[in-house]
Amino acid sequence: MRYIYFGKKFRIGVEVPPLLYLLVCCGGVFSLYAAAAVLLHELGHAAAAALCGRRVEMLTVSLPGADIRCGGVCGYRSDLILFLAGPAASLLFAAAFFRPLPYFSFFSAVYGALNLIPVPCFDGGRALFAAVADKTDADRAASVCGVCGAVSLALLYPVAVFTLFYTSCNASLLILCCCVFADSYIRMR
Repeated sequence: MRYIYFGKKFRIGVEVPPLLYLLVCCGGVFSLYAAAAVLLHELGHAAAAALCGRRVEMLTVSLPGADIRCGGVCGYRSDLILFLAGPAASLLFAAAFFRPLPYFSFFSAVYGALNLIPVPCFDGGRALFAAVADKTDADRAASVCGVCGAVSLALLYPVAVFTLFYTSCNASLLILCCCVFADSYIRMR
């Protein structure tokens, strides 16, 4: 793990697996656009965490995306702001760079939109949990998120299969659905 220091008091631990280095090196400029979109998305979360008074402890970059861990305990409303800040940053950067960098804009928009899907491992699922838990309780929020996640995956699988057959070779959405399903299954155990 490496640490990035911002001044004397602020540091972020960053983990990047070696396979991601290989992907960026072999994928050219499009991989750099995707990596920049993921990084700016996570920086949106970090900015929201700082505004809510929470310390960013770890930023983990992996093949499906990235994850940010914040210290401190805050209420569900600040969690909601924190979870929605990443997709908001992605969509904001997608709009801002639509003309000068259309491929970056595309990656950023897709990453932001996918993260709004209400599946427990995405920002949308975490935001839904925080919103429902703020109004009711954590048990009800967990059951609502479980149902919404299952319905979302059930709707996303046919789109993924259609995309696979329509494009003749693009299995990325289907692979994403399988990874999300596996992550959801592991979280339930």
